[in-house]
Amino acid sequence: MSRRASTSADCFSQSGPTAEGPGGFRRAQPVWYRSAVPTRPTHPEETHEAALLAAWFERRDERAAEELWRRYQRLAVAIGARILRGTSAPLDEARGIADEMFVRALGRWDAERAAPSEAPFRSFYVTLVKHAALDRARRRERVHVVAEAPDVGADPRDQLHAAITLRESLPRMREALARRFLPQDVALFERWLAEQSEGGRIPWTAWAEEFPVEVEEVIGFALHQAEVEHVRELEPIARALRLCPKVQVAVRGTATPEEEAELADQRAAAVIRALTEDLDPRTTRTPDGASVPRLIPRAEVDAGPPRVDFEVTVGRTRTPAALRMRVTSVLLPAARAVFEADAGGER
Repeated sequence: MSRRASTSADCFSQSGPTAEGPGGFRRAQPVWYRSAVPTRPTHPEETHEAALLAAWFERRDERAAEELWRRYQRLAVAIGARILRGTSAPLDEARGIADEMFVRALGRWDAERAAPSEAPFRSFYVTLVKHAALDRARRRERVHVVAEAPDVGADPRDQLHAAITLRESLPRMREALARRFLPQDVALFERWLAEQSEGGRIPWTAWAEEFPVEVEEVIGFALHQAEVEHVRELEPIARALRLCPKVQVAVRGTATPEEEAELADQRAAAVIRALTEDLDPRTTRTPDGASVPRLIPRAEVDAGPPRVDFEVTVGRTRTPAALRMRVTSVLLPAARAVFEADAGGER
């Protein structure tokens, strides 16, 4: 396999996870997986771990990463909670550790160095969770406080310059992210950046509910018209479908009381035809495993202006792991490119 990033505009990044640091602006450390299993996951339950890893590292296939998470998260949380059972909220802490270590496991995974076993990634991931939980428990058992050594190598002027450059880069970061990603992704990244600057722990589980996938665009139609006049108006919806291949979207056409009722169906059908031309994949799975089309029509007579609007009906809420990987592996590299370009231009 050649060392190049996937070109798919998926829900995950085209570069590997980054090492964490103040503000998260350290250089990415990609880890490439070399696999002799060039298969694409079909039905997740029937897919071997190696094929899921290959799908993630070779194509940034979000479904493969989420299937790995689904398979191993409960085990990881159970092990972490058992180690932390003397704390006030062991299950919550274990979930946070499991989230963090899953992203770290994907970032550090090296198949060539993995111990032989039926599921080597599972073993590696669970080991990281175990060590992180033990470290957390040991830190709480200490009764003395050790002051951090001063960072004698850091020049305060450099730190101030970096902070100023970051602040000045924020508007351009926001603009760059808005062109490529979803509006809620921009809000998510700004919240993450604020939490990072304050040194707080990121509540990924709560954020998964707070930052759902939404399609808020509305396509207007002239009276008695059923065809899409400006296809470019559909680009924000097409982008959402590209970025989040697991979502299903209901396309609702409306007709005014003075129009023929069937115009509502025709408008929804016209928008679905335009969006389906480049749609891949064209189906997704419901929580119970049923395969369903990603675009479904709805129609109704409405007193408002004739239009088509959209509602995410499947895949609206992302998992905490998916949300974390979206920030660290997708949004952060894009924002870092703007920051480094601005910082480089001032040197």
